[in-house]
Order: sequence, then C-alpha cells, then structure tokens
Amino acid sequence: IERRRAEQARRTSEERFRLAQQAAKIGVFEWNIQTGVNVWSTELEELYGLQPGSFGGTQKAWEALVHPEDRGKIVEKVRQAITTGAPIEAEWRVVWPDKSIHWIAGRFRVHQDAEGTATRMSGVNFEITERKRIEDELRRANQDLEQFAFSASHDLQEPLRSVKLYSELLGREFAGQVSPDAQRYI
Repeated sequence: IERRRAEQARRTSEERFRLAQQAAKIGVFEWNIQTGVNVWSTELEELYGLQPGSFGGTQKAWEALVHPEDRGKIVEKVRQAITTGAPIEAEWRVVWPDKSIHWIAGRFRVHQDAEGTATRMSGVNFEITERKRIEDELRRANQDLEQFAFSASHDLQEPLRSVKLYSELLGREFAGQVSPDAQRYI
C-alpha cells in the first residue's frame, strides 16, 4: 500500500511538472557526457523548430542548430561547465529548419560522480525571441533619442551664443552710461 501511494505521488508530481513545463514553454534536456546521448523533451524540440522525435540526440546535433556566430561562445560555456562544475546561464540564437532565427536562453549544470568526473549535464531552455526584439527596439529608440538630444543641444547653442555676444556688446557699448543694476542685468 505504501509503495502504491509513493508511486501515485510520483506520477502526480510528474504530471504537475509536465503541465508546468508545457504551460511555460520550457524545454528540458539531459546529456550523458560519458555515452554522448542527449535526450530532449518535446517542448525543447519545439523551441528549436523541430518536429517531435526528430532531434539527432547528440551534442553535435545540438551544436549544428546553434547560429554559427554564437556556436563558439556557447560551446565554450558548455566546456566551462564541464571543467568547473559551476551552473551556467547563457543566451544564443538558433536557426530553425525554415531558416528563421530565434533566441534561446538556457540554464544548465553538470553532475559529477564521487571522483568529481563530469558524468551528465541537465538543463532547461526557453525562448526569448520577443524579449530580444523589444530590447533591440529600445536600443534603437535610445540611439534616436540621443541623436535628437545632441541635435537639439547643438541647435539651441547657436542662438544662445548670439544672445551672449550681443549682451557683451551692449555691456561694453553702454558701460558707465547705465545704472549698476542695469549693467549687472546686461
């Protein structure tokens, strides 16, 4: 009876995990570093634009999906995780089979055996394409605003120079002819 309860609790927990994973669109993976087998959830395959069950199941198959400009950086992060055992967070682009580019964020960690040898890596990925699009828009808007502020500042400085020059001329021209208060105002 106790074993049945434990089994039911495990199934319930797995169902909740699965539901949360689907709702949040989070993909999970587990890579056995010793055998090279990399197992992905259906959600992770979807994040990479793949049909369920079509992922190649190896680290090299994953690397091939990473955008060529980001591949070296993220492979180095994986190497660092294996070397140091520290958890890693990273962002990278992936190229879907339809050639569209999407942003992925990932968090992963290495598991070690009793001798400290890296045996497997597990982690989660989630899509951040929309966030990156908004960041790019904000960056462009800030650049436009900076350019406008520079232009407006420059455009306002010229009339101020004229006013300053004219007031200096008035001050020299009428020095001693106006009251001290008027001279101060000039």
